[in-house]
Amino acid sequence: MHSKLLLKIAHLGISGDLLGWINSYLTDRQQCTVINGICFPFRPVLSGVPQGSVLGPLFFIIFMNDLPIFLKSKFSSRHPSLKLFADDLKTYYIVNSLYDALYFQSFLNSIYDWCVQWQLSLNVAKCELLHLGKSNFLFNYGLNGLLLPSPTRARDLGVLIDSSLNFTDHISSIVSKARSHCSVFLKSFVSRDIHIMKKFFVIYVRPILENVSEVWNPISQKDINSLENVQRYFSNKIPSCSFLPYRQRLALLSLDSLQHRRATSDITCIYSLITGGLNAVFTAHLVHIPPSITRGHNLKICPPSLHYSHSDQNIISRTAASWNSLPHSVLDSTNRSSFRKKVSQYLTDPFH
Repeated sequence: MHSKLLLKIAHLGISGDLLGWINSYLTDRQQCTVINGICFPFRPVLSGVPQGSVLGPLFFIIFMNDLPIFLKSKFSSRHPSLKLFADDLKTYYIVNSLYDALYFQSFLNSIYDWCVQWQLSLNVAKCELLHLGKSNFLFNYGLNGLLLPSPTRARDLGVLIDSSLNFTDHISSIVSKARSHCSVFLKSFVSRDIHIMKKFFVIYVRPILENVSEVWNPISQKDINSLENVQRYFSNKIPSCSFLPYRQRLALLSLDSLQHRRATSDITCIYSLITGGLNAVFTAHLVHIPPSITRGHNLKICPPSLHYSHSDQNIISRTAASWNSLPHSVLDSTNRSSFRKKVSQYLTDPFH
């Protein structure tokens, strides 16, 4: 394994003393197991990289980096899309016929063959298949002779995704987790100091309710209220805020509503997409409206025309109207941080 990693590192143009240093860093290592103070004999480490090291993730990326190139050389330009993140791999493909299903299965087989060739263990038991769309043929696929399970929902980088791309289950999950964090504080701490409780919520609860909200930000009032009620509930437990209207509680705590913060994050994400600050391919979905003599800026985007109302939950449909209404004073921001601050001030908070 180490020799193959060194081969790929050398292929990147790294040579000489630096390559020798990397070779020395990886080889001739030993490790042992210690249980209850008893040290077992040392054994040579024949593969892998030192755990917890800074270089470990970099070496793994280098080792995995040629997988897309391998697949592109083997398949045509219409090969399934492939996404890599650390040791996580995702691939997806539109299947409209049995031929498409067989093509996708051959693509999966090639991924497995590459892993075998490079002695990279693929945990088939943790691989899942998520069928999307109501008209999906629900074909079965496998790896190494094992049938891949096809649950109705799957967790991807902390986000729960279901077969209809409805994020209600994910929202219910994070709301439950956030409420449990609130309960831990209320049961474990005597203090009800306003500053301590606010800091606890902002640091330990709010991030749970906002993690990658650009992906799942809801448009249904039921889900919006479900999220907002967590902040509404916890702020009401602060003695100086108890029984005050929610609007006054937010003003007293100098907090924005969660809905307002998600809307700000959405528009800031669009800003990053358009300015190139976010490494994501959305160009095909950002249809700009041609410049005109009417009022407004010339960076307006046209929301996609979709068949189903629930499809409007995508970030472009959610933000098109707000983005198109932004004044030049906001769009003239020189960086993302400045833009987010101006957008937050410009947008109306529905709870303030």
